[in-house]
Amino acid sequence: MIMSHHMGLINAARIPHVNLEYVTPNGRACTAGFTNAAPQLNLLDNPELEDLFDTRDVDGNEPEEPELSDTSLYEDFPIQTDTDIDMTDPGLEDSEDEITVLAVQKSPLAAKVRHILEEMDRTNLKFVDFLDGVSWGDQDCTQDAKIRSERTILLHNPKLQSVLHKWAVPPRMTGSKKKRAEGASPVIKAFSVDYICDKVRVEFAEAAAHLSSPASVDVQVETLTETSFSTMSSLLQTKTPLLWRLLHSLTGRTTDRDDHSRKKTETVVTTIISMLAYTRSHHRNRIQKLLSLYFKFKGVSAKGFDTLHAMALTMSHKWTSDAVERISNHCMRDVRSKMNLYPWLISYDNVNIPFRVFSQRLDNQGEFGNGTAATVYIKPDAEPFSTTANADLKKTRAQGMKCPLSSLDIMDLGQASYPRVEKFMVYQVLQYLLESPDFNMKTYTGRKHELLQPPSPIDPLLTGPEHAALQYLLGTVNIAEASYEDNARLVNEWFNQLGIKDPEQ
Repeated sequence: MIMSHHMGLINAARIPHVNLEYVTPNGRACTAGFTNAAPQLNLLDNPELEDLFDTRDVDGNEPEEPELSDTSLYEDFPIQTDTDIDMTDPGLEDSEDEITVLAVQKSPLAAKVRHILEEMDRTNLKFVDFLDGVSWGDQDCTQDAKIRSERTILLHNPKLQSVLHKWAVPPRMTGSKKKRAEGASPVIKAFSVDYICDKVRVEFAEAAAHLSSPASVDVQVETLTETSFSTMSSLLQTKTPLLWRLLHSLTGRTTDRDDHSRKKTETVVTTIISMLAYTRSHHRNRIQKLLSLYFKFKGVSAKGFDTLHAMALTMSHKWTSDAVERISNHCMRDVRSKMNLYPWLISYDNVNIPFRVFSQRLDNQGEFGNGTAATVYIKPDAEPFSTTANADLKKTRAQGMKCPLSSLDIMDLGQASYPRVEKFMVYQVLQYLLESPDFNMKTYTGRKHELLQPPSPIDPLLTGPEHAALQYLLGTVNIAEASYEDNARLVNEWFNQLGIKDPEQ
């Protein structure tokens, strides 16, 4: 196309022959040709060409806006006739008002696409039917080697994602004020929603077994300790990748790159997926059972459990109470069996428990209860006491009563132990100085000196998980530890709970 600055006035003085292709506003394709014999071609004389060079969006299918009838745009460019100007006049060619020639051609891609579309029109093949045929249209299209090869190339081409994005969001020319074309946005949105819903349902079915917690093992120690948000997050990322990616993109932010923000986002996504799974089936309750026991021992009320249960975060309050009772019975059986194998002792003390009511009345008011709680300690790695331990203890006490320690004996023991005690005293004083806010131990060059290291323990106790003492809580009773009679009642109560009723035991 050849176009001048003067709004359609073309200078063809040095062009032997020109073919001008254009499309009229009503969509009709036209071709105009001229040679040097026709010195001028005034495009504005043709009313169909008035909108030829208007700015249009890339897609060209937006609703057309009302055309402006104002002709003030053309006041600086008077329309010329072809009777008064000699296009071969050297003075015109050399003048300062020489007209610039701008050549615009169709891109090779557009030419190829138009050629293919014209061929499809000649064979009476619609473009949509062509796409359907390439996309497993019928049995012959599926089995044809050429079609199958081109289909494979298309579906694995990186440009396919860009093409689909343009269908969903058609591009516009930069600076355009017109409304964006709708394109295939409704179709792609409907397909995306249906596809994602179907895929997520399949993922939930695959993850169902891992989100369930059978009643036979749900309150066992191994089940509760193996269930954590970190393990569930890793599991759900593997079993529900599409849903995880979708929720992670909605909850996460590009600025959250530290480990704390990442773990927080993973916890939120894990909770959301577990809530969705629980609403689909109450058997998928692994996280809910764990949270129920946690909130129960944190003192959440029954009303609070009702709210959390309605939000699919926890089990019901009744289930939680029954689960705590089952845990208590299981632990009681465990402590009874271990007390017959390992050394043990019991400690107990007073407890104060406030009893609250939701609606206070004269016959229903809150109160402050006094009771006693007890704990059983069992040391599995300790050597069991001998059968004569009680007799030996009584014999040693009898000897001590006959030969009590004198003041001189106590002073001798103090003098003998002073060197060991002095090392700990010096280290304790140094700790006060080294831990002072005005002193930075990490930057001190002599921080590894032997004088700054803690002294060796005199009689160290064994540490580590294998040496840890086991602790079991007994049932709290409504007996205050206030007198000797109360202590006697409490001892009988603890023995009754442990099943020790025979005096020989």
